[in-house]
Amino acid sequence: MNQPREEVTIAISGPAGSGVFVAGSLLAKALMYGGYSVFVANEYPSLIRGGNNWVQVRACSRRVYSHIRRADLLLALDSEAVRRWSADAKALLAEPEDLDGICVPRYPVPLSDLAEERKARNVAALGACIALLGYDLDLLVRAIMKRFSERDAEVNVRTAVKAFNYVERTFGLGALTRLRPLRPLKSQLLISGNDAVVLGAIKAGLRLFAAYPITPASPILHLLAEIGEKYGVIVVQAESEIAAANIVLGAVCAGARAMTATSGPGLSLMAETLSQASMLEAPMVIVHVQRRGPSTGMPTYTSQSDLRFAVHAGHGESVKAIVAPGDFKEVYELTAKAFEVAWRYRLPVIVMLDKYLAESYGSVCLEVREKPPKQRLTPTVFLGAGGAVVKFNSSEHDDYGLTCNDPEVARRRMEARLKKVEALRREIESSGGVKVYGAESRVAIISWGSSKLPIIEAMSWLEREGVYTRFVQVVWLEPFPVNSIKRALVPASRLVVVECSATPQLASLLREHVGVEPDYEVRRYDGRPLDPEQVYERVIEVV
Repeated sequence: MNQPREEVTIAISGPAGSGVFVAGSLLAKALMYGGYSVFVANEYPSLIRGGNNWVQVRACSRRVYSHIRRADLLLALDSEAVRRWSADAKALLAEPEDLDGICVPRYPVPLSDLAEERKARNVAALGACIALLGYDLDLLVRAIMKRFSERDAEVNVRTAVKAFNYVERTFGLGALTRLRPLRPLKSQLLISGNDAVVLGAIKAGLRLFAAYPITPASPILHLLAEIGEKYGVIVVQAESEIAAANIVLGAVCAGARAMTATSGPGLSLMAETLSQASMLEAPMVIVHVQRRGPSTGMPTYTSQSDLRFAVHAGHGESVKAIVAPGDFKEVYELTAKAFEVAWRYRLPVIVMLDKYLAESYGSVCLEVREKPPKQRLTPTVFLGAGGAVVKFNSSEHDDYGLTCNDPEVARRRMEARLKKVEALRREIESSGGVKVYGAESRVAIISWGSSKLPIIEAMSWLEREGVYTRFVQVVWLEPFPVNSIKRALVPASRLVVVECSATPQLASLLREHVGVEPDYEVRRYDGRPLDPEQVYERVIEVV
């Protein structure tokens, strides 16, 4: 009999439309209900229709931070999934005819025969998987009942039970491994990065959201369109990214907390409005979900290649702030923080995510308010205020909003905008500019955004082998927290910069602002996220 375990990784793959992502969500929830920390990554092609979809579900009794390269079991819903992903799995479950010639342990299961409807083959695979793990079927049933309507839930539950019983009779309960039962954790949510953006914005008092659909930021629009009315949020699908940005700009000039969300091509189009918001001192928030470029690029794949572009977006030395959360909880907290900073300092703020963080999801504990808070705004006068004449002028202007080309006024106004950024720099230097993980070490890793996830995972592996590193996560990218970074790097003699981009963008900012040169670099730019194995292997080489 297999010994009980407290960690497992399951991959699911099949053709688009076969319910791969639904299966991943159901499995993740069933494992979360059993007390496990879960992380779910996914991959799908940049196609309108068709192709192969893939999802990986990791579950562990300790907190799990990212995907890994190889799964313990692949649930393959067609022969293409077997061909494409079998090398990344230690065991396979599939239709008997799809497993010919496979050398790893195989579990042939007639999914089509066990499914009460063809579209339920994904749930048949889940029922079989639960049996191979020796896990509680009732937890999968609970996930199914919460997901589907009464009629569909009954069909899927019967399918899951039939598949579970088939595997129990044929291979034995817990044939692959036996997941140890844990005490369920309270108040866990299974959310994606995009979900966390929505929750954080609502927490901050969002009143208007305008966007043009673009992968991988569209789920923010979809979720707000679904729940926005409940929280008093006006949701507008604009005709273009330019229109969306200007709708948001107009809303904040009228005193409403407003936000847009986009990806690389969309931010390119919004650059002029971003510069205008700087001149108008308009506190708009832009969520930028990066994808692999340039141009259309690979819309459904990840990248951190827009860092330099975001830092310099907007002409004429326009001012802005940029914050980059690294996990789901940080997305929630820092999206809300972005609004606070925007309105206090009266400048635009960009929240930087990427496809990996935005569309992966995991179990987190959040304090989510049911009702949005009352807005506490910087004292000012907005459009439509009590008969007052209010001017928002995109030309250089004096204190009354009147266009002015006087050199003394131009100098003073530019310095006033720059002083706001310096004031923000002092704030973030004192708290939150960077986060530091691990004790003092001669090896320091520095990175930003979603690269935090595989780095933290790799650090836990290294610690088990007695290798200790320090990780410095740069949270605020503009203004750049120079002094915080210098303090965090003092003990280290070897610096490893980790980026999901082809060019050393964070490394170049470190050279420019901090005057440090990385000793080693880890980069990935094929559209896939960094693996913790990649970080682990590089650090082992360094030490």
